[in-house]
Amino acid sequence: MLVSPSSLEVAHLMTRRPSRNALDIGTGCGFLATLLAPFCEQVHAIDVNPAAVRTAEFNARWNGLSNISFETGNLLEPCAGQHFDLIVCNPPFLITPVPEVFSARYLFKHSGLAGDTFVSTSRAESLRNSSKKTATST
Repeated sequence: MLVSPSSLEVAHLMTRRPSRNALDIGTGCGFLATLLAPFCEQVHAIDVNPAAVRTAEFNARWNGLSNISFETGNLLEPCAGQHFDLIVCNPPFLITPVPEVFSARYLFKHSGLAGDTFVSTSRAESLRNSSKKTATST
């Protein structure tokens, strides 16, 4: 499977700087996580699709990268309570109805959520987490 043009564009625009703890949400094949690994002490890569996580783990091993951990889960669920100084994401990009029979097959481009639910859920969760952080630091 080739790296998609949209993933290459995200990689080109992505900040690569030394970081202690980085997070790749929706890692897919692990492309962004592998690009971050040389700059970070630890990279956490999460994807909702177990097959994608297995592929990403293989790709990291194949490239000799031992500072990436992989977890299957939805968005930030697997890393709840952890703090990151760098977060990247190349989210599902097709917001269209997907027949149930194809929904699991195309998780790499469809979030499995209806319409803009993926984006609005992600944004709402991000705002909740940042407000909790602000409340505890004041």
